[in-house]
Amino acid sequence: MKHLVIGLCLSASGLAMSADAQDPAAIEQAILAVLDEYGTAEHPTRFVGASVALQLSDGRTIAVATGHADREADIAMRTDHRLLGGSMGKTFVAAALMALVEDGRVALDDRAVQYLAGQDWFDPLPNASQVTLEQLLNHSSGIPIDYFETEPIREALRLSAVDNLDLADQGLSHEDLLRPLGGLEPLFPAGEGVRYSDANYTIIAFVVEHVSGQTLETFVDERFIQPLGLSETERQRREMPRLTAAYMHPRFQQTFPGIPTKAGEYERLTYDPAFEWGGGGWVFTATDLARWGDAWFSGEALSDEYLDLMRSSLNHHSAADNDWSYGIGLQWQQTVEGDERWYHGGYDPGFIGKIEYRPADDVTLAIMFNTVDLRYERIGDAIWEAVLPLLEVD
Repeated sequence: MKHLVIGLCLSASGLAMSADAQDPAAIEQAILAVLDEYGTAEHPTRFVGASVALQLSDGRTIAVATGHADREADIAMRTDHRLLGGSMGKTFVAAALMALVEDGRVALDDRAVQYLAGQDWFDPLPNASQVTLEQLLNHSSGIPIDYFETEPIREALRLSAVDNLDLADQGLSHEDLLRPLGGLEPLFPAGEGVRYSDANYTIIAFVVEHVSGQTLETFVDERFIQPLGLSETERQRREMPRLTAAYMHPRFQQTFPGIPTKAGEYERLTYDPAFEWGGGGWVFTATDLARWGDAWFSGEALSDEYLDLMRSSLNHHSAADNDWSYGIGLQWQQTVEGDERWYHGGYDPGFIGKIEYRPADDVTLAIMFNTVDLRYERIGDAIWEAVLPLLEVD
């Protein structure tokens, strides 16, 4: 595959390499070797393009890119190319709510109805009168399906792709995303199970806007993106500079009917990504994603001890079935060695990735692909296996 390695990126602190620091060239080559193996045409996890970044404990970021940003246009993937983050953006929505908790303006055990009562889209939702903010954040609300599994939203996405009609052109608002869920029977009583749904975080987004008096985008930008210097991170739109093309496996067309297998040309998506909103919805470079993941999962994104709340809020209902638990803007799992991994995955039509923090090593890995294949986690695990021995310092 084509390679482009930009290599070592120093953080804003300008940290210099010490004599006993890890060798960035060796780490880059180890990552590329994994991507070469998994990206070949004969491999079942093959991809069009990949962008990977590793945030080290001393603040350095190692960035690698390979493959194509647009295969048909013969544009090589670069580390400054941007990709949709999908549900990885839920970390921003969770951080926004936790910032309001830190400010004393909301509490995790508050019921959502305290802030959204009387809204015609909210009152009919499953468990609307009972669900707490914490239960929305850890997906124990009882909402039985996701809104893009409903026919009205699938049709809106189809029209955005086939007829080039953005959701706003169709007269649809963020509230309209949730209306098809009204009147459904809860999957379980609030707090007594787990069912992952973008709807949970979309409701949280409305709470953030109601309490802060700002749009979700403005609140996140001012509280996190600007202070952390994430200059390549912003809300996703149909047309964006340096946005890669998007490639989707045909089986995902069952979920997103009407969206073609090439779901976007270079710098322009075939569909309107506004349906993500509170469910995710930011675009990143892998470098920015690694830096944000490091700040969020390591405990530096906010000044209070919010990690304790995140840990205590872990919903272990899912662990029996999935070997992972969901908390406040994070998934938690133990490695085979018994260490913890804090992470979040995400996908949009044509994009998939994962951000993962290993507390034992204080290292964060961001992997992003412009090709949807759910076996991408194998690539992340292989990268960890390749680089962890290289991170040991004598």
